[in-house]
Amino acid sequence: MQGSTDGSSWTTLVGSAGYTFNPATGNTVTISLPSGTSDRYLRLNFTANSGWDAAQLSELEIFPGGGGGSGGGTQQPSLSASTSSLTFAGQTVGSSSATQTVSVSNGGSAAAAIGSVTATGDFSQSNTCGSSLAAGASCTVSVTFTPTAAGTRTGTLSVASNDPASPLTVPLTGTGNAAGSTNLALGATMTASGYTQSYVPANANDGTTSTYWESTDNAFPQWLQADLGSTQTLGSVTLDLPPSTSWATRTQTLSVQASNDGSTWTTVVASANYTFNPATGNTVSFNLPSGTSDRYLRLNFTANTGWPAGQLSEFEIFS
Repeated sequence: MQGSTDGSSWTTLVGSAGYTFNPATGNTVTISLPSGTSDRYLRLNFTANSGWDAAQLSELEIFPGGGGGSGGGTQQPSLSASTSSLTFAGQTVGSSSATQTVSVSNGGSAAAAIGSVTATGDFSQSNTCGSSLAAGASCTVSVTFTPTAAGTRTGTLSVASNDPASPLTVPLTGTGNAAGSTNLALGATMTASGYTQSYVPANANDGTTSTYWESTDNAFPQWLQADLGSTQTLGSVTLDLPPSTSWATRTQTLSVQASNDGSTWTTVVASANYTFNPATGNTVSFNLPSGTSDRYLRLNFTANTGWPAGQLSEFEIFS
């Protein structure tokens, strides 16, 4: 780490060292600068990264030093969340979802006094934050969705503290399905034409939109298939992508095929464009033809404006 007052002459403030970023502890590190540091420019010089062949950084936060002098300032906490929002897949009214987690990190220079952690609407939470979160530390908030009515349900996760920007908030969204409207894909066997890295087909029916399936890149057409175990009466399909705003709006082109034996397929929904927009939950829904009754349902992907592969967080099938 180097500092400069003019952007031309640089002084090494902190010698080269290895810093480990661990998602379990908020993917954050804190580095103290030498006492008396007073500069206009601060530069990070990266020479290695064990996770990717490039330097990577989400936020470079610089805080004023303590004590007197023109560079002095008050040490303060600064809380941040690991995600900008949480979206839950369709859940039958009155039943509870699998939990999704949010990591809350204190990237400030002082401990954060936690006043309360709350979740509103049809959402509940439990947490490991306690009453104080040290500078550089993180805690976990586990959120569960239990819809009280059908349709889109919203709420807010809120962490109140002595952070000047308090409260820290994370919008929550979920879909309530009427009793008797069961997501048949939950527990189904998911297979695909291919997948990339750890983005396996089973991610598309694990009940959480924080994971996703991604097909083999640059290899359209690609398909994702659900084996329901037996012939079922099928009514509609809901498709989700992760709700994070880091996912830009994209349009995927796909068709839907059905089969009773996994060998002979019938196209039940012709190829069409479906737009996934984070501003509306990154979800699309469409009806299947009346009378559709099959064991297997397959999505055939032929294009994606956001990435050269099929991508899906949840493949939900309703009767």
